[in-house]
Amino acid sequence: MTSMIRGLMSFAIWFLLAFILRWVWGAVSIPASSSALQRDNMLLKRIAEAI
Repeated sequence: MTSMIRGLMSFAIWFLLAFILRWVWGAVSIPASSSALQRDNMLLKRIAEAI
């Protein structure tokens, strides 16, 4: 019975890791939109001007 519980827990952990990895891979592989890049560039310019 203990090995069955360990097996089920291992399956759940691997499933969770696969789900998280898929989510992270999707977030990293999608290129940033141009509006987000423009916002970031504007923020960097303001920081540079303040220095």
